[in-house]
Amino acid sequence: MRRFIFLSLLIPASSLLTGWLFLKFYEPVQGKGKHAFISRNFKANAVDGALLKGTHLKTTLSTEYPTLTVWIADHSLDRNWDPPFFSFHSGSPLAKYLASHGIESIRYDHRGTGSTQTPRNTQYQLSLQVEDAISIYEYAHLQRRGSLVIIAHGTGCQIALYAAIKQKILPDKMILLSCGAKGDMNEIWKKKLFLNMSRRGVNSNILQQAEKEWDIWAKTRSIPYQKKATHSDLAAFRSALSFFSSELMLDFRKIGKKMILLKQIHSQVQEKKFSIHHLVCKFDEEMTSSDRKHLKKFTYSLSSKKRFYSFHEVSECNHFLRKQEGFSTGIFLTLRRGNPLYQIHPQALNWIRNSIVKFK
Repeated sequence: MRRFIFLSLLIPASSLLTGWLFLKFYEPVQGKGKHAFISRNFKANAVDGALLKGTHLKTTLSTEYPTLTVWIADHSLDRNWDPPFFSFHSGSPLAKYLASHGIESIRYDHRGTGSTQTPRNTQYQLSLQVEDAISIYEYAHLQRRGSLVIIAHGTGCQIALYAAIKQKILPDKMILLSCGAKGDMNEIWKKKLFLNMSRRGVNSNILQQAEKEWDIWAKTRSIPYQKKATHSDLAAFRSALSFFSSELMLDFRKIGKKMILLKQIHSQVQEKKFSIHHLVCKFDEEMTSSDRKHLKKFTYSLSSKKRFYSFHEVSECNHFLRKQEGFSTGIFLTLRRGNPLYQIHPQALNWIRNSIVKFK
């Protein structure tokens, strides 16, 4: 009987482990082949003494002056655009695809992700993440043989633009991927919190109550006392709000107020120092319908600045540039994002490559 129980538990556990390993480590090849590059790890020093680690992917094609791209990922993801313990299979395949077309890349792990070694809890400090991006840019500048292009993804777009506005980086061009939410970084943090609650199927009454409590906190900085009878979803929201209002997130809140994506883009376009190429996906779950309408108006207002700003939307594509038909929610969203059988959309691949080499 014990053996039967043991086997009945072992078989599904083994299946789950096998599935997790497949989702974590399998990586499809996109491009001309897996032998078009040489990969080596590198280390760079941050301003606070932290050790930033990443990958320099060099092309093996006979290109005398290859373009070097510097990648700035979403502030909570590593060099491959992956969170801890899971893979979305976008960053590394995209880098290898570009290498197969003679485009090199330098990608690094943000604080609190991958192999980067940083002082405890500094991963929440946006000012340090901006300085990290500048440090990696300076490292890349010493490695360059041709043009230097920034590729930013998600909230990495705000970080890259903020560094440029501080006049600490000056790339030949900047590629912005999967970013377009209106508001500053604090508003985006709130939006993601409520999106995640909605995806988990949180009751609409709880969501309304959470909205009220957020508004009260924004005015008074007070959070209702947790009681034993408090609904678990509301208790979880209050814990998240308590963390966001803590001293640990002070730098994030302070610098985040200054990071308003569309204002940052507009400011750089007016400066006319480098061109910006902006891509979003139709089924990006990080953007709301209101964000899309606002972005459409914004891009139209810059239609006369084509030399310094271009915009493109890919259909049937999600936040990580992977093929997707329609929106997903809950566990299905995570599984679809992590399924390596859904490769990066060919239209996204071609647009990124063409944007990099255009007017080279």
